[in-house]
Amino acid sequence: MDLSWAGLPLLFTDPWWLVAFALLPPLILLGLWEGRTVRRRRVALGVVRAGPERWRSRVSAIVRATILSCVLLALAGLQLVRSAGPISTVYLVDVSDSVSADDRAAAHAYVQRALDGARSDERSAVVLFAGQAQVLRPFGGTGPLAAFDAQLPAGGTDIAAALRLGTALLPADGPRRLVLISDGQETGEQARTEATTAAAAGIPVSVVPLHSGALNEVAVDAVGAPSTVPSGQGFEIQVRLTSTAAEGAHLRLFQDDTLLAERDVSLQKGSNLFTFPATARDEGFHSYRVTVSAVDDRWAQNNEAAAVTVVQSPPRVLIVAGQPDDAEPLRVALETAHIEPQVAKAADVPHTLDGLAAYDSIVLANTPATALGDATMAAMQAYVRDLGRGLVMIGGEASFGAGGYLNTPVEAALPVSMGVRSPQRQADVALEVVVDKSGSMGRCHCGNSGAFRSTDMQQTGVAKVDIAKEAILKAAATLAPTDRIGVMAFDSLSRPVVQMQPLSQLPNLASLIAGIKADGTTNMFAGLRAATDALEATDAKVKHMILLTDGWSDQSTYDALIEEMRQHNITLSAIAAGSGASDLLQDLARKGGGRYYTSDDTSDVPQLFLKETVLATGAYLVEQPTDPALARAGPILKGLDTAHLPPLLGYNSTTPRTTADVTLTAPNGDPLLAGWQYGLGRSVAWTSDMKGRWAGGWVQWPQFPQFAAQLVGWTLPHAGSSGLESSVTLADGRARIAVDARDPAGAPRDGVPLLAQVNGPDGSISAVDLTQTGPGHYEGTVLAPAPGAYQVQVRQTTVAGSPVATQTTGLVVPYPAEYALGAAPDAGAGLLRDVAAATGGRPLDLAGANTAPTGAPRPSP
Repeated sequence: MDLSWAGLPLLFTDPWWLVAFALLPPLILLGLWEGRTVRRRRVALGVVRAGPERWRSRVSAIVRATILSCVLLALAGLQLVRSAGPISTVYLVDVSDSVSADDRAAAHAYVQRALDGARSDERSAVVLFAGQAQVLRPFGGTGPLAAFDAQLPAGGTDIAAALRLGTALLPADGPRRLVLISDGQETGEQARTEATTAAAAGIPVSVVPLHSGALNEVAVDAVGAPSTVPSGQGFEIQVRLTSTAAEGAHLRLFQDDTLLAERDVSLQKGSNLFTFPATARDEGFHSYRVTVSAVDDRWAQNNEAAAVTVVQSPPRVLIVAGQPDDAEPLRVALETAHIEPQVAKAADVPHTLDGLAAYDSIVLANTPATALGDATMAAMQAYVRDLGRGLVMIGGEASFGAGGYLNTPVEAALPVSMGVRSPQRQADVALEVVVDKSGSMGRCHCGNSGAFRSTDMQQTGVAKVDIAKEAILKAAATLAPTDRIGVMAFDSLSRPVVQMQPLSQLPNLASLIAGIKADGTTNMFAGLRAATDALEATDAKVKHMILLTDGWSDQSTYDALIEEMRQHNITLSAIAAGSGASDLLQDLARKGGGRYYTSDDTSDVPQLFLKETVLATGAYLVEQPTDPALARAGPILKGLDTAHLPPLLGYNSTTPRTTADVTLTAPNGDPLLAGWQYGLGRSVAWTSDMKGRWAGGWVQWPQFPQFAAQLVGWTLPHAGSSGLESSVTLADGRARIAVDARDPAGAPRDGVPLLAQVNGPDGSISAVDLTQTGPGHYEGTVLAPAPGAYQVQVRQTTVAGSPVATQTTGLVVPYPAEYALGAAPDAGAGLLRDVAAATGGRPLDLAGANTAPTGAPRPSP
């Protein structure tokens, strides 16, 4: 609380005690009243005279009041404030590398003029700063100003440190100010925060801009390359440069110490991007260093930058092919791209996760789901989701939905689903399944086709009629809910097991057909006759009949029945259950406008049923000329001529998932190429085939090898398989190495001895033991080395020190931020303006006089 009295400034530290002065008048009056009473008694007794006693009482009251007032003023903290002291100024001078020698000399002359022109009662100090700050001249210093050649880390500009030191030097009394002389190109990024602190203390900061930024400058901002790349694969090295003027420059690219490429370039003012193609040839750790040289360039320190890449051994890809021609074009393309493909039949695919882990990616090329089996498909799902490996499905007549992948673990891992058909292609389908339930369907037939002979029958194997039930359910799974289905069983007579009706109205198809038992003789004509009647009664657009029998039937005449079917647009396909089936079936299928299937192994019958239903209903196969349309650019199509993609003659109909990245589509929007991240891995769906049936133009396309390599390459894992995942970051002058150690199931591994070794380009070696800081997480730090590319090798060892697993990564230490060019050319000037505005200072001219404002005087109590 400040008061003034008779021109004297007063200060109370605890002014609330002044309230007690309200008690003084009552206390004085009480004292006077008591004194008067005593005086009267003493006068009445004749002890004293009335006059002198009266004056003595009054003087006593005044003394008491004075003492009490002094006590209260002392408790209130009464202070007399002295007038302001002399002006105190601290000059903060930037001597970092971003300040030219001419500007440094001009700053020295500016400060010397200010010191020479200061008043006798003005106090001054000088602070030099770059990456750190130090006092060059304290308050009270005399004589000529020393040269600005302090030994400071010149590769940085820490304006905040200079503001902190200058504020600490200023005395507590008198008007105070800071004068900041800098180009404003700070690297500490805390100047505005420190300016706020100075403003709160009432210290204005005036600024004297240096104009070093006016000189032309070219800097390599960054070099980009993949952290890992398989041996033999091509990749791009991106170089980003910044130039303060439009001029020519020369770029050179080095792999380690070997010159790979060089070129002359024209730089625009601002940011520039250039790319160099490269091929990963030698396995191991490599640095890719880019240098730039220009005629008009100020600093050499920012003319070089690097990136690091670990070239891995060629990836192993397992191609599971339904038929050899399904895989051949892809196999050749991958070998051209230095990827090691291994073609296998579905029966040879490992059934366990450990077996699949030997491969980096798996390609299913027109392979049906039944050929893989449930255990293998479940392992493939975990292979992608948990191990972070890749999965590619190639289309064809036995792939995607047509291959029976609906509601399988493999479908769950793919970016497309198979369970929904496009409304534009939903045909009104009526399907009648005609099943032979005669006694011959209850056993395995191993004889030759021809007329029935009881001696050709053997009582071994699974009952064909039970396999037929499974086939019916697979066929029904491909139908839309509005499609109609009926099941007609026959022996000597025909019996409708399921009346023709929409699939959605069937309560439980499996329970309805469960009662079909093999018994009796064979009257195939009766079954076909009854099935024809059922289809004729419907108004469906597609009327199709599938006959399943072993063909052991009387050779009745069917021509009239086939003609009747033709008149009602009913088609007939036949599936021969076993090698003993009659040749009659093939003739019926041909005349009935359908297809004929034969199977020596009756376990193939369900898949044949599925295939025939798909072909008959058109649910999953679109066989028509299709021009692929680019939905969005993506890495799989990088570098390809997407404006002139070859046409396709067909594809598998699928539905993209919500989070899938669809790259190519058919004109109606159906996905042709889609990918997504599934768990730790990636999967891709190419819904056309890679052979002559649908994609003949693609496999003959000159860019097909690149397309195939990028298609599979996108799914390849990027992390090592050692169970170690390493990262290196730079902060506060140190390199922080972090490692996550996990077992094959993804669980963290604790108590693992880990050692990190940092190998420098000059042959230097730094090693650090990593300490566990969390579940499976280990960390360690080393002092940040000089700019350049460094190899960081993490080794897991046994307790005895024997190596168990290693992982190699890289560390690129950039040149000091002092030499980096800001995104905005006037970033430094803007910072200086902000500092002055925040503190009440003002911009000053380097050649002018020191007219910096001072803060409010600080009183001295």
